[in-house]
Amino acid sequence: MRAHAALMIFALLLGASAVVLVCGAVYQIIGTLRDRRRFAPPGRLVRFDKSKDAHPCNRGRHTTVVFESGMGASSLSWTQVQREVAQFSRAVSYDRAGHGWSDATSEPRTARQIAKELHALLNAAGVPGPYVLVGHSFGGYVVRAFADLYRHDVVGMVLVDSIHPAEWVNPTAEQLKVIHVGMRYAWIAAWLARLGLIRFCLARVARGSPRFAWVAASAFGASATSAVQRIAGEIRKLPATVLPNVRAFWSQPKSFLSLAQYVAGLPLSAMQTAASLSLGIYRWSYFRETIMCRRTPIGSAT
Repeated sequence: MRAHAALMIFALLLGASAVVLVCGAVYQIIGTLRDRRRFAPPGRLVRFDKSKDAHPCNRGRHTTVVFESGMGASSLSWTQVQREVAQFSRAVSYDRAGHGWSDATSEPRTARQIAKELHALLNAAGVPGPYVLVGHSFGGYVVRAFADLYRHDVVGMVLVDSIHPAEWVNPTAEQLKVIHVGMRYAWIAAWLARLGLIRFCLARVARGSPRFAWVAASAFGASATSAVQRIAGEIRKLPATVLPNVRAFWSQPKSFLSLAQYVAGLPLSAMQTAASLSLGIYRWSYFRETIMCRRTPIGSAT
């Protein structure tokens, strides 16, 4: 009798768990469909090389300023900056594969690969150079790789708090551990996103009840809690109007799976950047372009 009762309890718990998982998956599917209706891309979707990338841009100027976001970030990070730059130059931001409105890809997420994709995207979208590249954090690797590959198309570069190649070109044992742990957490988060838990936590935070989210993060240890706090701090810097979009992005499994790809390719990206051309070659061109943008009438800079 005891064995039979234990078996019944186990079956009830298993059934209840299955119901919860199914409900979570349905919640995620409904939420994803709703997000697609609510948040249309702010620019154009450009198909190239069997993928789509969001590509908001402002036409009507000669020089093109191209913004490259940090790891895990989207074109929304440049919302305010792009609006200001667009007053005197064509300003372009985009979403790398796997982030924002862009599709995921199986291609390695390294600096040179991303730079090639960006070049193909600019060509497919009909956005001409010359380009002034602006790279934030990990984006600094990408713009340096782009300038190395397509040096005749680049007239300037701005590195915004960019990570240095030396930081990851020869990762220490501790850094390798950070990479492996980051990848593992990203894969776990992707599965939680499929089951709607990430969406539920973000919805609670949006309603002013972050406690459940912090409790869920703490279940994975202090390092996960610290990472969530850093990400939350970065997100709080964004304009309030784009926060619903950001929550929608990070409710999707692809965002975490893509993040794992970027983290895995970090040392190789650092090696590629370290092997690229010296920044000194571009320094004079950058200042020349800056002076021309300031001293000549709007739209006449070349």
